[in-house]
Formats: sequence, structure tokens, C-alpha cells
Amino acid sequence: MMAEKNDNNREQMYPLLASRGVVVFPYMVVPLLVGRDKSVEALEEAMLADKKIVVAAQKDETVEEPVKDDLYRVGTITEVKQLVKLPNGMIKVIVEGIERARILEFTKIDQYFAVSIETFKNEEMEELTRIEADNEVQALLRSVINEFQKYVKFNPNLPAETVVSVVNIEEPGRLADVIASHLELKYKKEQKLLEAISWKERLYTLLEILNKEIEILKIEQDINKKVRKQVEKTQKEYYLKEKIKAIREELEEDGEDDEIKYYRNKLNQFQLPEKATEKVEQEIDKLKKTPGISPEATVIRNYLDCVLDLPWNKEKEEKIDINRAEKILNEDHYDLEDVKREFWNLLLSGNWLHPRKVPFYAWWVHRVLVKHHWGVLLPEP
Repeated sequence: MMAEKNDNNREQMYPLLASRGVVVFPYMVVPLLVGRDKSVEALEEAMLADKKIVVAAQKDETVEEPVKDDLYRVGTITEVKQLVKLPNGMIKVIVEGIERARILEFTKIDQYFAVSIETFKNEEMEELTRIEADNEVQALLRSVINEFQKYVKFNPNLPAETVVSVVNIEEPGRLADVIASHLELKYKKEQKLLEAISWKERLYTLLEILNKEIEILKIEQDINKKVRKQVEKTQKEYYLKEKIKAIREELEEDGEDDEIKYYRNKLNQFQLPEKATEKVEQEIDKLKKTPGISPEATVIRNYLDCVLDLPWNKEKEEKIDINRAEKILNEDHYDLEDVKREFWNLLLSGNWLHPRKVPFYAWWVHRVLVKHHWGVLLPEP
């Protein structure tokens, strides 16, 4: 493919490979899995020419068949280093980023897109002497390297040797690209770095991103420490309890602690119905086998406390004084002779004491009294 040149940049045409969720930086070697027909055809065209292809990220990685409006305009010219066709028809390709490129025009060729692009003149080598003498730039470079060292320290996924690969890089733009390729960022943040054409702008953007990422990693590390500490404490307590159980079994002891004995003694104090006794004993045995710190143990304890605190086998003697009831009714309820006569008959019959009839008679008395007297007061107990 022929190239047209102007004063500050080069305009060329290359096949286009749209990537989903992946941004390729210059100097970066990255594997890509390619399956779309247009992408496969673009790769085949690149292999027939100079093995160069433009990789541009999609704005929305969920789009299956992107058109030109779905792609970012700044991408990377890459060189295909390795291409392997997989049995399922997909292609695994390894590309290396060469330089940034801005897409000027899309041209559809057969099933794939070719793009006219412009590249940016590398002024770093020409400015290297001035850069070395610029105190602001040197301070910026040191800050970026120091922050990257902190990032590697807090990120368990990056080996410490990663820092060694960047500290000796002299070109500021290349330093920024190499560091950016090691960061675990969302592709939109990576695209923001890729679109920073000026190396100074790129370094400042990178420094800002590093500061935010380090703060996030610190918070993650604190959370992991707290979780790990709690898990270790729980495991330690569980281990010790299991060890105590094993020792008791070895010594052929009963193995019941004070809490279990307390519940068994309290159960023996009552004469519960057979089914109730059986259920309580089951819960006590379950509590004995359950680790004391588990939420289930708390539920069992609450159940046992509730059941064993009920007034089992405790009866209250009721004293029924008909004369006193008559006196109270006459004092509190003037007239209403018919109602009071019905109430006396009810007391004399004793039917109200039947457990199945108590709710009915309570309702009946309340209904009759309210019906005959709006301001009625219920009799004293």
C-alpha cells in the first residue's frame, strides 16, 4: 500500500482490525482472538502485504458487527508477529504496537475495512537533549516512575521485575506507553492515554491515573487484610474446638460443656410432653455438635431459651366469688339487669372455664355489654 507524506506526519492505508475491550499501545505485545469474518479477512490481507494492520478499539464492546461510528478514531499501527488458526475456525494472533495513528477515512474492500491514517512525527529523539536539561520534565518522569513502583508494590499480579523494564527508558513518551501497557485499567481509560498525543500530556494523565489506582489498591489491601484476619480467627477457633472434641473423645469423656449441661438440667426440671421433650433433646444434641461461633448455634440457643422459659406444669388457682362479682357488676353497671343476669348464669354454670369456650364467651360478654351501654367498663378481675 502506497503512502502519501506531508510535512509533519505520514498518511497511509492499512487493513483495520476492530478490537473489543482491548487497547494496544506502541511497544506493547498482546495476543488477540479473532473470529469475525471481516477481521479474519483483514488479517489475511495484512499477511499478504507487510504484516502491518491498524488495531482500533470499539466504543461499545458488545457490538457484534461494528461500523465506522462504533470505533475510536485513534488506534495503533501493529505488526503481526504470530498467527495460529484454531480448529474452531478462530485465529489467535500476536501483534506488537508500533505507533499511534489517527483514522482519517474508511474504505470497504470486500468484507473488511481498510483505513487511511495519519501518524505523528516523533519529536522525542530530537528533543532528548532539551528534555534532559528540563527540571520540570525530570521531576515529572521521577514522579511517574515512583508512582509506578508503588503500583507494582500494591498489585500482587505484577512481579517486582516489572519496574526494571521501565526505569532505563529515556524517551518520555515510550516510558508512558510501556507503563500504561502494564496497568490493569478499563479500556476506556486506556483509550484516553492512547489519545494523548503529546508525551507531556500523556505523562500527566498517566500520573493522575496511577494516583487513583494506588488509592484503590490500598483500600483493597485493607479490606483483604480485615477479611483474612477474620477468616484466620474463625479457622483458629474452629480448629481449637475440633481439637478439644478429639481430646475428649480420646479420653472417653462425656464431652459436654457447661452450656449443654445447663440446658439438660433445665429440661429435667420440667415434665414436658413427650414430643416436646424429644424435640428439645434433639436441639441440645445439635447445639453440642455445632461450632459455638456459628450463626446456627445462636438460633438454637434462642430457641432453647424461649422453650425452657415457658411456664411448663405451672397452674394458677382461680378463686370465683359470685357475691363479689354481683357487687362489682351493680357498682360499675347501672341497670342492665338482663345482661347481668346472663353473666351471672354464665359464672354459675362454669362453662366459661372450658378452654374451647373461653374465646366465645369473652366475645359474647364484650358484644352484649357494648350493645347495651356505650360507656361500659369491664368488671374488675
